[in-house]
Amino acid sequence: MILFETGASVFEVMWDVALAYFVIRISFVYYIVTFLSSYLIALIPKSIYFSRNVLYPSSFTANLLTIALISQFLISYYKIPRFASFRLGIGLMAMCFMVVTEICTSTSMHKQGWSYKQWYAESLNLTKEALRLLIFTAMPTIWILGESLWDEARKLQKSGSVKKNITVPVVAEL
Repeated sequence: MILFETGASVFEVMWDVALAYFVIRISFVYYIVTFLSSYLIALIPKSIYFSRNVLYPSSFTANLLTIALISQFLISYYKIPRFASFRLGIGLMAMCFMVVTEICTSTSMHKQGWSYKQWYAESLNLTKEALRLLIFTAMPTIWILGESLWDEARKLQKSGSVKKNITVPVVAEL
């Protein structure tokens, strides 16, 4: 198909541009909200005095919970369809934003006199960071499994094959 020869080719190009715009916009919102909330979570143990008797979740666990909650909120807010390629595209674009931020931060810290060894010693170890970035990238796609299980539970509930209990009004409202 020759570009701009027919109306269909123009429509396809416009559709591709619109999809790219939506993916970039949603992934930037996903990145910025997750980045800011993870930054705030990292500041909590440093700003509040915790005695040895008080248990608090590690920042890694809190970051994973934050990633899961933010991705689920954005999926429901933007009504992102259940296409794995679309959601993976959002995650990959958000990962690109996160990697660029990490590179800029490490370069800035290096120019201020920090060595790369000091910078990584101050942050989490590299394995945890890579795992967190991988989960951050895949979380919108992972929610497809949870949503399909949730839909199956709703279908079973509506068909009456599940015994009613106290959670029925709560599940029916959701």
